[in-house]
Amino acid sequence: MRNKLLYILIFSIFIAGCGKEIDKIQYVNKLSTIEVRGEVVSEILKVIDSNTTLKRGEIGYIIIQGKPRTRYTLQSSFRIGSKEQYVTQWRVTGGSGQATFNWVVDFETAPGTHDISITGNGEKIHLTHTVLP
Repeated sequence: MRNKLLYILIFSIFIAGCGKEIDKIQYVNKLSTIEVRGEVVSEILKVIDSNTTLKRGEIGYIIIQGKPRTRYTLQSSFRIGSKEQYVTQWRVTGGSGQATFNWVVDFETAPGTHDISITGNGEKIHLTHTVLP
């Protein structure tokens, strides 16, 4: 009987202590959320949506997620006839860290696949865009 009472006492102390630890963790998480005002800030540049395989006359786009209020640069190229054309676009991300790059494929653009690089905040990603025949 004494052993059962001792086990119950130890078990209740253990449970009470665990509850306090969970409360501390939840409190810390609430403080962290308050500090960043509920805004999830990702400093990792990534593509969240894109349409880069296109026919002539279609609209291409790349939506990125980066650091909020930061300038990002897209550099690419395409061919018209035998001449390589180079393109540079700049976008500044909004408060959510997203920006959209877009373009229209000219009817004289030659079919092929070309490199795209997007840079900003010390980061760089590489993609390709394809113009179909």
